[in-house]
Amino acid sequence: MRPLRSASLACCLLAACSSPPKSPPAGDAGTAGSGRPLPPVFLWGVSTAAEQSEGGNTTNDWHVFAGMGKVPPVGMADDMWDRYDTDFANAQGMGANEFRLTFEWARLMPRRPADPAHPTEADLDPTALDHYRAVVASLKSHGLTPVVTLTHYTVPAWIDNPAAYDADKNLFTDGSPGAWLSPQTAVAFGGYAGLMAQEFGGEVTYWLTENEPEVDLIAGYLAGIWPPGLALFSLTEKTLPGGVGLGDVLRNMIAGHAAAFHAIKAVEPAAKVSLAHNSIAFEPYTQRPADVAAEKRVEFLYDFLYLDAATSGNFDTSLVGNGPLEYHADWKGTLDFIGVNFYAHDVAFYYQGLLPPLEAIPCDVTIESALGGILNGMGCPTTNPPEPVGLTDLLVTYGQRYHLPILITENGGNDPDPRVKASYLVQNVLALEAAAAQGVSLLGYSYWTLNDDYEWQSGYGDSFGLFAVAGMHDGPDGGLPAGVDGGPWEPGPSTDFTRVPRTEATRAFSAIADAGYVPESLAAEYAPDGGD
Repeated sequence: MRPLRSASLACCLLAACSSPPKSPPAGDAGTAGSGRPLPPVFLWGVSTAAEQSEGGNTTNDWHVFAGMGKVPPVGMADDMWDRYDTDFANAQGMGANEFRLTFEWARLMPRRPADPAHPTEADLDPTALDHYRAVVASLKSHGLTPVVTLTHYTVPAWIDNPAAYDADKNLFTDGSPGAWLSPQTAVAFGGYAGLMAQEFGGEVTYWLTENEPEVDLIAGYLAGIWPPGLALFSLTEKTLPGGVGLGDVLRNMIAGHAAAFHAIKAVEPAAKVSLAHNSIAFEPYTQRPADVAAEKRVEFLYDFLYLDAATSGNFDTSLVGNGPLEYHADWKGTLDFIGVNFYAHDVAFYYQGLLPPLEAIPCDVTIESALGGILNGMGCPTTNPPEPVGLTDLLVTYGQRYHLPILITENGGNDPDPRVKASYLVQNVLALEAAAAQGVSLLGYSYWTLNDDYEWQSGYGDSFGLFAVAGMHDGPDGGLPAGVDGGPWEPGPSTDFTRVPRTEATRAFSAIADAGYVPESLAAEYAPDGGD
């Protein structure tokens, strides 16, 4: 969930706080030399997103929001639109056999179809369609299995036009449905997914319908810092356009996922369909009963509510695990595997009256940034438990709760130091091995991300890439170049987009991908006391 992606990585290598971890540290089970339990057929890859990497998109809601001055401009991002062959060759050169990317809905379908529920190829932009066909062909030629995301936060402007929202009238004046405020979006998304399966089903096996719907919910509809830019600081109060609440928004997101699942399966029954679910390992800050109960409510809302609905069909109307349940038959069984984006191991504690019925504080720095930086002042610690331990715990919990295989769809460290990044990678893959040793079925691991890129409201200030991009950090002391009139920097045609490997990190990835596990020498080199 980065600020909202990057901040959550601040805790990745910090010492544990006072609350004891729920399981032994990663490395006590399943580490290199103790069975190497990762399956021999395994996806080792990297993850990207269209808005963050391709650049140049002017047809989605994020572009509108940036034009309103709400978020930094994207510009050309890291220019993956023109440099995908180079990027795929770099991934192949590291030993990757998988690559996660987005088919950008707004590029492919920039105008509203006459029938959004049943679009045809005539509704697709031919240039964008030819581009993604070339991308898939290039992936295959580089030996990379595509994992395709259908919406990574952004949607076409005809689905969500933040500039058309009239706060006084509490409606979108152009008739756009306001993204996930409306069931219309779920219907249109299902139509889009089915059309993508028709166009690419023979070439793509793994599909992710949505990316981190819970992050989208928090940032776009609770805090209002992302499109559509609506603030509602209550889980239950109904003041969003159309008289809907956050539960209704989440229902529409789940319905969209289910519609996409069924549409893809109708075309390609053998396809493997899931979503990329941002997941946080939580534990109570203290063992006081009130804190323990609060942590369970937070965990249910953030980690289980959506996945429970997509596996059992049951939607908990309390949002926090208290029921009653609302059954949706068409949602049941709409996950072939679980896609996990993981960046944080957090604590939570009871706080009366905060976000009823949650009445808890989740001490996550990304949630902190979305809520205006108030949580530390309300009692959150400044450090959280170590991330790898939480990853093992979470995977074991998901394995026992859902009995589905798991694909790590994102996990990455925001530090430009190649050694720190290599250590992060090693420790988190060891955490996977520990989970596999406890019986968790794992499909693969995708590192976030290949190149430094656009990180949402952080713009270009972060360094998640295994490769740096030369022009992004050419300012004083390696910082960003100056923006126009003192504003945020925006990459343009004169930017030097040369990919520069962070060699120690890329070598660590290569060694792991080549062996299929963390070699003993690498585990020793990057042991927490030595590399972190």
